[in-house]
Amino acid sequence: AIIPAVPLPVATEDGLLEAYPLAILRRRLTGHGSSSTTEVLVQWNHHPKEEATWENYAEFVNRFPAFQP
Repeated sequence: AIIPAVPLPVATEDGLLEAYPLAILRRRLTGHGSSSTTEVLVQWNHHPKEEATWENYAEFVNRFPAFQP
C-alpha cells in the first residue's frame, strides 16, 4: 500500500502549533498627535477570521518577510 506523506505541523518550544499568517484582512492607522503607526488585521492559520488580531505592520513584515498579502 502507498501511504502519502503529509508534513506535520511545526510546533513551538511550548508545544503549541506555530502560527503563520493566512491573510491580511484590513489596515488601519493608529497613534497620537503627529506620530502614527500602521496596523494590519491578520488571520492566522488554525484560527477563524473572527479570531484575527491587529499587529504592528513594521513588526509583522520583520517577522514574516516572505509573506505576500
